[in-house]
Amino acid sequence: MYLVYQADFTCVQVSDGGARCASSDTPQFPRLNMKTILGTSEQVERAFYSAFATCSIQEMDAVWADDEAICIHPGAPALTGKTAVMNSWARILSAGSAVDIEYELIQRVETEQLAVHIVREILTQNDGRIEVMATNVYRCRDGCWKMIEHHGSQAVARVKSMPSMSGVPQTLQ
Repeated sequence: MYLVYQADFTCVQVSDGGARCASSDTPQFPRLNMKTILGTSEQVERAFYSAFATCSIQEMDAVWADDEAICIHPGAPALTGKTAVMNSWARILSAGSAVDIEYELIQRVETEQLAVHIVREILTQNDGRIEVMATNVYRCRDGCWKMIEHHGSQAVARVKSMPSMSGVPQTLQ
């Protein structure tokens, strides 16, 4: 399933596995605040990417758990604690240049209280485009899901064809 967020558009999920974007004049997301209850890990994930795409620090803050937070941005060290995590997002989002984000859920493992999502993100800003593989972890407490970890790593370029293996034994020990 792909979801697409564009800076001036809102995501609309399409049942055929694709996505379409609607004008922000017809919002598909309620605007988040600190009291918003997110009832599923999927809702938190959509809210996370919406906050990222629209550069909303208030909405980004609303998706993160208050008591446990770990974030690893591509190529950066681990940030622990909500203050450090939100300071990093404030720097990223304060650039003020909205990002078009596509993400695809690759795999999800979920229990009643914990969900782990592996996603592929494609971030486009101005003329630049980057692909990131991310692990997003969510915890449910008192019926409210919150993000507790985001770990993004720049994706390795995809290989179109394998290099010649001549001279390499077919059985390796």
